[in-house]
Parts: sequence; C-alpha cells; structure tokens
Amino acid sequence: MLLEKNDTDFCKKGYFAIRLPQNFRITDEQAEELIAKNDYKLEFFANTLFIKFMAHNTYSARMNTRCSSQVDRWNEENKLGFVYDCDTGFRLDSGTWAEPDGAFVSFFKASLEQQLAWKGIANVTPTFLWEMLSNEDDLDKEIAKMEKIWQAQPDFESGLLIDPFTKKYYYYEKTQEKPRICDFSVHFSTSFLPNLIIDFEKIYEYAFGKK
Repeated sequence: MLLEKNDTDFCKKGYFAIRLPQNFRITDEQAEELIAKNDYKLEFFANTLFIKFMAHNTYSARMNTRCSSQVDRWNEENKLGFVYDCDTGFRLDSGTWAEPDGAFVSFFKASLEQQLAWKGIANVTPTFLWEMLSNEDDLDKEIAKMEKIWQAQPDFESGLLIDPFTKKYYYYEKTQEKPRICDFSVHFSTSFLPNLIIDFEKIYEYAFGKK
C-alpha cells in the first residue's frame, strides 16, 4: 500500500496516525500478527491506524494505574467480570479494534469460560472502558473518538474520558443523549457498575504529588 504525504500525521502525544482507504479491512489474525511483531501500541479506528510510541507520560501513567487499581479492587470484592489493562486489544461490535487505557468486561457480556478462552484480541465491546488523556492539546480529538465509539457500537454500555489537565471527566452511557461532564471533586459512580466509586480528586493528588 502506497501512502501519500498527507496520509500520515504525527501527534505530540506520541503516535503516528495513518489514514487508510475506506474499503480497508483487517482480520483478527492480521491484527494479532501486527501487535505481536511490534513493540508499539496499535489501534485501528475509523479507517485510521494509530501507532503509539508512548501511550502516557509519567503523571497520566500514575493516574491510569491508580484508576485501574480502584476498578480492580471493586471487581475483586464483587467478582462480576475481569478487568483489562492498556495492552488488551478489543474488536468492537462495529469492527473497529482498539486498546483502551483500561476496560471491564462483565460475565453477563462474556461468560467466565468465554473470557478464559480468549487468545489475542477479544471480540467484544467492553462493559466499561476508559481513556486517560496525556496531552491537553488532544482533548477535542479524544472526545470525537469516544463519541464515535459511543454512537457506533450497538452494544456499548459505558465509558470514561478522563482529563487531568482540566480536572474533569466525561462519562458516556448508552441511555444518555449527551455525555455527563463532571469535575474531579464529584466522585464517579454508575448503575452499570453497582457500588463502584472512583475518587478522581484523590487519584489526581496522588499522581501529581499534591498531598
């Protein structure tokens, strides 16, 4: 495939974005082979291949680790599914494949046996997924990406876009017409994940050494 100059874009966040032909398709096997043969984080979304060199800077990485640990702790107590980190690939219902910064897949969506049998990319839209912003200049692009996932996936349930620069999070839910935008001072909770509470203010203070 020959790429023109305008088909590639380098972002300050640390990735190449390669725009592909509208009829381009990639199989699960090809996606798994790409991931296996490269040290970079790969995503394919809206006919664009994202090759990420550094998914996070140090403070957003600390925030993402602490966020993952809170979800994992909640799941350890409730045992409703499995929590996946940023290295997990998912093929979403629309055919898009992505590696969110974190995800939870309930046993209602994919049974224990099904999840244990997965090898490589998981063919499921997670029950809950989140993206952690690592560069404030990318906010508009990340909002557009999350909204496309929200609108295009018939099986989408809930998702978060977390922006440590403005200290806000954007919550997307299948029953909502618009995302809910909240300050970090407002604890996150949702009926899709009973009893889960995420304190982003505390996570922010930990990641940025505020306290």
